[in-house]
Amino acid sequence: MQSLRVLALCAASAAAVEYRNPVLAGDCPDPGVVYDPAADMYYMVNTGRLTIRQSPNLVNWTESGKSYYPALPAWTAPGYLWAPEVHKVNATHYAVMFTTPYAQNVTGVPVAAKGQLSVGIGHSTSASGPFTDLGRPIVADAVYGSIDQSFFRDPKTGRNYLMWKRDSETPTQPSTPIYIQEVTQGADALVGERKVMIQDDQVWEQVPAGGLSNIEAPWMVYNNATGYYYLFYSGGMFDGPYYNVGVARATSPMGNWTKFSGPILHTRWGAPYVVGAATDFYGPGHPSILQRPCGTWAMVYHAWGKNKGGGRHVMADTIVWKEGWPRVVSDTPSFELTEMHTCAEQ
Repeated sequence: MQSLRVLALCAASAAAVEYRNPVLAGDCPDPGVVYDPAADMYYMVNTGRLTIRQSPNLVNWTESGKSYYPALPAWTAPGYLWAPEVHKVNATHYAVMFTTPYAQNVTGVPVAAKGQLSVGIGHSTSASGPFTDLGRPIVADAVYGSIDQSFFRDPKTGRNYLMWKRDSETPTQPSTPIYIQEVTQGADALVGERKVMIQDDQVWEQVPAGGLSNIEAPWMVYNNATGYYYLFYSGGMFDGPYYNVGVARATSPMGNWTKFSGPILHTRWGAPYVVGAATDFYGPGHPSILQRPCGTWAMVYHAWGKNKGGGRHVMADTIVWKEGWPRVVSDTPSFELTEMHTCAEQ
């Protein structure tokens, strides 16, 4: 494990800022983080709020004074806003996407989808908005809810993809696959057919108390150094110690995907894990994966404080690469004084 830390601290062209998790205390679940090169700034959006936070280094976060929407669109259900993310969709535009119930009939959307959790999207020329809503959900299923959407623009081909989880973890429908489907260059419509990326089929993805399993919160990146696409995701149930971060890799965004042998970020409290070192945080998940302009990598995610004190805090840790796979330096949320690389010139 020490070798991973040495690799992280020796990344070329990167200075470092000292910090201690959490980087943002308080209930700030589902951090969606994007880097804006024009402003040299990171922006973060979270479940339950329309306002945007900003940071120059992923460690020091402040309110930006901006909101991505002045209010939720008319087709959505008041008070529901889950897992928003902002992504760059082409050379000139960004998109904000989020989960909310489809509450008002809109032309072109199945009437039977009304009431289901659906995926909304809005567009802007700025990463910090404001965004103009599409006016309808981009994903609305008449049978299942669709949640935890994410976006990937393939740097090799320029093609755009939308990912989301089918929300169906019940005793009669226990599977919760993650889907992928191509979207237009303007990210305003789905193209072709959706495809299952991965299923919940690993022991660590199970929820011991309920006999169910669950995967969600996809985030895809491409690593030019390894030649692989990587799908980060969360497994287990979000409100307990069995919530962890896993990863799969493939040579194409459409798969086929091979999962890593276990979670790459976890807290190892109780079965099925051997009890590990003490930590001030548990249930890490819902990560955003960032490659900084100088090439170093980081994961921003949330985790519960002990006894759920303060809700889900925003955490940040360095990602290193070992034998073609991403790893968090300590495998668990860091809680001691550590360093986050910046791209400042040394």
